[in-house]
Amino acid sequence: MDDMTLVALLKGEAPAQDWRFILAVMARIEKRRFHVSLARNILFGLGAMALLELCAPALASAWRDLSAPLSSDVVVGGLLLAGAMLALPWLARQD
Repeated sequence: MDDMTLVALLKGEAPAQDWRFILAVMARIEKRRFHVSLARNILFGLGAMALLELCAPALASAWRDLSAPLSSDVVVGGLLLAGAMLALPWLARQD
């Protein structure tokens, strides 16, 4: 620290902000939030896959018996897409 910096500190003048440091800290915080969110979404997806795997036999028989006329691939894809769209606000609210 040189004399001019010390004089400025003693006079009560605020030191200049270090924008590189601030941006580095903000980037680290956002990176950590991203990793936490990514881990939570991966765990949620794996849990949903495991639950569907366990329920698949019962769901298949119910699907075959109750909704045979609706069993086209387009309807199945549409229902899965609708379920995913309904889950998006809940996942976005977690942050």
